Formats: sequence, C-alpha cells, structure tokens
Amino acid sequence: RVLKKAGYEVQYCRNVTDIDDKIINRAQERDLTTEQVAETYFRSFQNDMERLHCLPPTMEPRATQHIREAVDMIERIVERGHGYFAEDK
Repeated sequence: RVLKKAGYEVQYCRNVTDIDDKIINRAQERDLTTEQVAETYFRSFQNDMERLHCLPPTMEPRATQHIREAVDMIERIVERGHGYFAEDK
C-alpha cells in the first residue's frame, strides 16, 4: 500500500500451493480429489485475507500450473551440482 500511495505500479504475486503431501493425504482420507481439497483451503485463505483487509494480489499462479517448469528448474540445479536426489524411504 505504501508503494502504491507513493505512485509506484505494484505487481503483487501470491503463489498458491495447490498440491503437496498434506493435500494428497487429506484427499485420500476424505475420498475427495486433490483439487477439491486445495480449493476448499484456498477459498478459506482468501476469505481470511479479505477479513484482514489485505489487498488482493495482481496474480495468483498455482503450483499445478507450473509443474513442468519446476521440474526443469530442479533438474538444472542438480545438473550444476547445487542439489541432489534423496533416496525414497
């Protein structure tokens, strides 16, 4: 808000994690899809942000929309020796 008031054009990006182990587990427990679980939590979060009078973001990309890019980035990190693959447990 300070930057906007000062005359700056602000691009506010808030990433949405709409898939992870917790979402997958909850979906299995409740016999729902991961999309249903993620959307329920996402709407609840949005409602909380609105009640707190937080400004909405300019964009809200979801993790599931960028899986390929994330995998590519991780592969580059590993190829450059800055990461490694852990063994499955």
